[in-house]
Amino acid sequence: MDLVQACGNDPMLLEDVLSAIQQVVILTAPDGRIQYACHIAETTLEHPPDELVDQNISVIFTDEDLTYMLPNLLHLSRNDTPFEGEVMLKRRSGDHFMAYLVVRPFGRNGNGQNRVIFCIQDIEKHKNLQKAINDTHFEDLVKIANGIAHEIRNPLVGIGGFTNRLYRSCQATMAHEQYYDYIMNNLKRIENLVRKVNYLVSLPEPNFRSERLDIIVDEAMHLYKDEFEKRQIVWENSVDERRLLVDRDLVVRAVAILLENALDVASTGGRISAADQVDDNFCDLMLSDTGPGISPQDLPYVFHPFFSTKAGGAGIDLAVVKRIMECHVGSAEVDSTPGQGATFKLRFPLERRRRIRIASLAEAS
Repeated sequence: MDLVQACGNDPMLLEDVLSAIQQVVILTAPDGRIQYACHIAETTLEHPPDELVDQNISVIFTDEDLTYMLPNLLHLSRNDTPFEGEVMLKRRSGDHFMAYLVVRPFGRNGNGQNRVIFCIQDIEKHKNLQKAINDTHFEDLVKIANGIAHEIRNPLVGIGGFTNRLYRSCQATMAHEQYYDYIMNNLKRIENLVRKVNYLVSLPEPNFRSERLDIIVDEAMHLYKDEFEKRQIVWENSVDERRLLVDRDLVVRAVAILLENALDVASTGGRISAADQVDDNFCDLMLSDTGPGISPQDLPYVFHPFFSTKAGGAGIDLAVVKRIMECHVGSAEVDSTPGQGATFKLRFPLERRRRIRIASLAEAS
């Protein structure tokens, strides 16, 4: 039994049911002309339902989405293809808000054409609340990390200083040399760990500019040029002269971390290479090595903070790579077969908006 049958064909009861859902329900013709709008439209969209009738559904879309997104939604509905997802819509006052939109073709009218149902849920408050919660948690994490860093650095300075004084004041023996080196090396490890954790939680806001990806890769490699030459490791950069909207410094750091990891496992005479590939929505930068590879049980955890397969490793660097890519609305992935090296992939969006917003689906089909 459908909703209309359940309501006994009573239009008032049907309207009450739709109003109780607390989502805007709008029915349009295939061309977007509004035929019906429920009462909640006035609360959410600031448009009285009666005034919406005979207007085009474009009245609730932002100007930037009138060129592609709205025509694409109507194109999909004419081809019996539903859509749902988060979109930016517009109230009568001109204010923009985030909504969860469901668009579905619905039945046929007397001319044999689909009508279209638009269901709109205002999620602006939810998004703002979630952002506030996330920001609060992150700010707390930054405060904790900075506090721990401060509390650790001060004793480290004292320990290092007094260790040096004790070492200079006593007659050195072979054992003393070993004890001194052990203490100082571990102090440096702790300082390095504190510095990395502090960078992980205090990553600067990205400053996006159009940059050539091949130049970024070469800049990162130049930091280790002497190491490549010393160990006779072959370097191959086949990245195209492609421009992406990125933060140059952050991406150089991410690539440098991956190169350093590759050098750590590369044997003399090995090979490290960089390549890229592009699909409709993403540019993938791949960095591959000929090292021992990563075991299957470790692969899911390599980007987790404090997870490391290296003796004495802090497990922070790859977590930094992951955060840098998240700042770019991208991702970091790894693929490896033991004994056959590993390939790390940095995935950059070519366009931060979905294809439905930036290209005509009708032309593509």
